[in-house]
Amino acid sequence: MRGKKRIFILLCAGALWLGSGSAAMASEYEDTPTVPAGTGLVPRTLTLLEGTPYYVIPNALKNKAEGDLEPQTVEVLEAETGWAWNDAWWKIKTPDGSRWVKTRPAGIAAPAPETVTLLEETPIYPAPDESSGPSARLSPQDVRVVDAGSRWFCSEPVCPGEDRMKWVKIETSWLGDQWIHLPYYALGRVEPMGPETQFYSYTELFGLPYAYDGINRQVRREGPVFLKTDAVFEGPAGKLYRVEDEDDHVRLWTWSVGQKVTPAAEKLTRKAPISLYKLPMTRFDEEPSAVLEPQTVEVFEKIAPAYYLDDWFHVRAGEAEGWFSPLYSQPEDPVPEKVALDLGAEVTELFRYPGGQATLNYGRLGPQTVHPDASWTGKEGTRWYRIPTYLGPAWIALDGQKDRVLIPGRENGLEVHAEERTGFYYPLEEGGYSFSGVRLAELEDGGLVFHSANLARTYGPYQAEAQDGGWWSFSDGSGYAFRVKAGERTAATFWNGTPSGTVQLKEAPREPALPMAGPGLVLEDMERLFGYTVESPPDRGWIILHRTDYRVTEPGASVGAAGGEWKLPALLYDRRAFAEGESELRPSLTLQSGDGNATEAVAKSKLLYSLDSYSGLFDLTAALRLSPGKHTVTAVLRAGEKIHWQRSFQVEVP
Repeated sequence: MRGKKRIFILLCAGALWLGSGSAAMASEYEDTPTVPAGTGLVPRTLTLLEGTPYYVIPNALKNKAEGDLEPQTVEVLEAETGWAWNDAWWKIKTPDGSRWVKTRPAGIAAPAPETVTLLEETPIYPAPDESSGPSARLSPQDVRVVDAGSRWFCSEPVCPGEDRMKWVKIETSWLGDQWIHLPYYALGRVEPMGPETQFYSYTELFGLPYAYDGINRQVRREGPVFLKTDAVFEGPAGKLYRVEDEDDHVRLWTWSVGQKVTPAAEKLTRKAPISLYKLPMTRFDEEPSAVLEPQTVEVFEKIAPAYYLDDWFHVRAGEAEGWFSPLYSQPEDPVPEKVALDLGAEVTELFRYPGGQATLNYGRLGPQTVHPDASWTGKEGTRWYRIPTYLGPAWIALDGQKDRVLIPGRENGLEVHAEERTGFYYPLEEGGYSFSGVRLAELEDGGLVFHSANLARTYGPYQAEAQDGGWWSFSDGSGYAFRVKAGERTAATFWNGTPSGTVQLKEAPREPALPMAGPGLVLEDMERLFGYTVESPPDRGWIILHRTDYRVTEPGASVGAAGGEWKLPALLYDRRAFAEGESELRPSLTLQSGDGNATEAVAKSKLLYSLDSYSGLFDLTAALRLSPGKHTVTAVLRAGEKIHWQRSFQVEVP
């Protein structure tokens, strides 16, 4: 790897060095949207006021800096648009080709835009001094900038020592160069766009695009409403959009772009009833203005999807007219359902449609067992159930932590419920992580090493005990235990005091670094043995420890064998991202036969369907081939190497 270096780039008028590196746009990196130099307020040159690291790609977490640039002026290729008020990436030219720098507003200077737009009557002065009185007043117009200084774009507190008001020298056709005195956020340009009609579910409207100075310039709040957008103002503090109310034709400004309404001339055929609303993205509690029978309707306007919402269509059918969305109507493809639902949550909300966009008269249910007649699965995988209620048919979604699905034929299987414990946060301090004065882990060469006994005593539920011969034992009180020894790469696991197996560790545990702190375990080995998971940023500036326990409900009756196979049905309620992943901590169910010809079968969790945005229902059924006769089969539920449940079954295969 090349060593770091500090360089100075020479910029010459008419003789800029042209690098041979790629000029690909930063849009290839999804987390860094940029625009070319000269677009909007992105300047073609940039002055660095402090030493600045430079990178090959715009992501300091994925690559190390190649070197540092001395304070200097550099040529810009592209940049993030928020550079004037936030940390931002710039693609620049260097002798090594194009490179990336990340700057803060206080650490840069930049040339002002060639023109600025005056949006209200503005006094002009012969010198940068208001005491002399104005020479004249300019009506709203674009003016050419002669000089605005190099720090025109920011003020306190982002740029210490910089005034909010800026003196800007401009050209006039009859008085020569004059001065205007404006707040920095007013030094922007208005560019035309559209015009196009847009729909806003909610927006704030302002008389001028200067909502940054603490002055209440808000005219009113609107929503839902259709507005026509025809221009954008881009200033150092961001963009605002000029809109016109289609009813009173007043021009105002808003922070955001709405949802574009486009003309259409198409047909829409539905196999389910069509609910019509007066406006798209309707209120949560609004009832439809009409419900049409399944048919083909004419679409003459539509709105593209926004966020997780679906399309909206402005439709006609005979005398009926209104806005329709699949999310605000009954689904076309519900599936007949035979399961029962044991609702354990304190409150289950009732919805008019699946998807959770429209309440059914704010109806609610308490804990009870319900029998849905249909289900429907959304695009994101969440399954919704239609049930009869005191308000009529209603749709519900399940609480993955508290509700149960009672599947016919699974009555005698296992039910496994993940129970998550609150994570604890530990910041990096003096090269390690502590809690109440107890050292839990060290950061060594970018990796985490945990003091096993300190961790067990602090985070629990483990008891740590030093034993003869340098061994340490750890037990969680539920039956699971393990033993490790410094310098030994093989650990041993136990269930209720009986040896369960051995584990080959990634690294041999390290000698205790502190008295009674226990052997040092690297991250991967700590997670596998303790069953904890660690959340941490790439720089390891902090860690959060998480713990998941698995509660097992055992079969209510014996599980039989058929066709030479013994099957243990099991359902798992767990986090989707966790149980679907390839982590070694993904839950598994193992069946072991300890008879003469030992056999083993391991089942990994398979998603049946999502319960909510976080949880899922998984099939964890395991099946073991056995010869005719009597067998002792041991079932073991593990996450990593940690045993959460174990039981032996007496099985007879005909």
